[in-house]
Amino acid sequence: MIGTVIAHFKILQLIGVGGMGVVYKAHDTILDRDVALKFLHPRITARNEYKVRLLNEAKLAGSLNHSNICTVHEVREYQGQQYIVMEFVEGITLSELIKKGPLELNTVVDYAHQIGDGLNEAHKHGIIHRDIKSENIIVTNKNQIKIMDFGVAKADGSSTLPRSLYTFGTVSYMSPEQILNIDADARADIYSFGVVVYEMLAGELPFKGDSDPAITFSIINDTPQPITDYRSNLAPKFVNIINRSLEKDREDRYSSADEILLDLEHVKRNLNGDDRSDERPPAGRDA
Repeated sequence: MIGTVIAHFKILQLIGVGGMGVVYKAHDTILDRDVALKFLHPRITARNEYKVRLLNEAKLAGSLNHSNICTVHEVREYQGQQYIVMEFVEGITLSELIKKGPLELNTVVDYAHQIGDGLNEAHKHGIIHRDIKSENIIVTNKNQIKIMDFGVAKADGSSTLPRSLYTFGTVSYMSPEQILNIDADARADIYSFGVVVYEMLAGELPFKGDSDPAITFSIINDTPQPITDYRSNLAPKFVNIINRSLEKDREDRYSSADEILLDLEHVKRNLNGDDRSDERPPAGRDA
């Protein structure tokens, strides 16, 4: 595909390959800008449910316009295959960044606020992402967060995917209600947000296991190791944000991302001139 011209897009390089999609960097020769083209993986192009998922991503993400959400420009077709034309985001996934080493506390709070801001925008438009994870979040070269991959998102109160795709998501980040196949609302994204923030601070996930069944059992039944075991001097307010987001009963979680943003703004204000802004992981830990 490299060097191929599709419509007015010249494919420059392969960006990534996932379970469902193949993404290329391309140049828009009309508007003179770089874009990303997302195709279905060749091995699943004939399966109709994945075509539905691709269009679902384009429709829902394309209805949003926010600095912390990857912009979808349009859907086009090439040789009978539909593809998404979207913003080219240059950066690194949050997952890759976490693997490089512990993140500074100020950085974690800033990223958490940006993720919350993007989720708040989606939720205000009645869109639930349902697959928030560090791998689906890109940190740009300017330290801007971009939420990616709305492939299993849904409009609140509706089912936009075939029944066979209802359980899509990544187990380690899934809320208890998603695991129990209870219809998810915005609070499922808030739970996943809590997992991501925990991961940024600890360098590992709150619920672990050797298999998906072991992880799901832990999510339903276990209490995560206190985040303060990894970062001892966190402000109580920030600890509460994480713990409340990770409540197993969604009635006990934040009811909206807007509420999280208010608490995060309080944490950010207190970090200015506070000794906690220099907080580091305990010596001898990688997280």
